[in-house]
Amino acid sequence: MRKQIAAFTLIIFLLVPVSTYSQWAAGLSANLKNDNPQKGIGFTISRALPFQFPLAGFRIRIDGILFDQTIRRPTTTLSEKNVHVSLEGILFLKLFQPYAMISAGYGWLKANDNHKGSFLTGSAAGLQFAVFHPVYPYLEARAVQYIEPLSKGVSNAKDFQITGALGVKIEF
Repeated sequence: MRKQIAAFTLIIFLLVPVSTYSQWAAGLSANLKNDNPQKGIGFTISRALPFQFPLAGFRIRIDGILFDQTIRRPTTTLSEKNVHVSLEGILFLKLFQPYAMISAGYGWLKANDNHKGSFLTGSAAGLQFAVFHPVYPYLEARAVQYIEPLSKGVSNAKDFQITGALGVKIEF
C-alpha cells in the first residue's frame, strides 16, 4: 500500500501543472542534421498566445538556423540558412514540458557559387526541462521538407532533412 501511495504521489508531483506567466522566450541552440553541412547554430524567439490553459498552451515561434561547413574532397564551402515560423503546442508539467509544432519557412543553400532557395514545411517535437525558471534547457527533433527540390540547383542536396537541436531558452 505504501508503494502505491508513493507511486501515486510521484505521478501527481510530475504531472501537476506549473503556472507560467512568461509571455516571451528567446534561445540559442547547437544543431546537427543528416545532410551536409551538418553542424549549425540556431536562434529562437517565441510569444505565448493569449488563450492559455492551466495545463497546455500555444505559442507563435520564429526560428533561424545557420549551417556552415567546408568539405575538403574537393574543397567545397557549403552554407545553409533556414527561417521557420511555427505554431507550437506545449504542456506545462512540473519538471519537463513536452511540445510539438508545425512550421513553414524558407531555406537557402549555397555551394561555392551555386545558390538555391526554396519554401519549406516542417514539424518538430521537443522537451524543455523546467530546471529553474526562467532558464529552460531543451532537446528538439525537426523534420523539414523543401517544396522545390534543392538537388536541382546544388547536387547531392537532400530535400527531406532531419535536424536535432540542444539549446537553452530564457523566458521573460
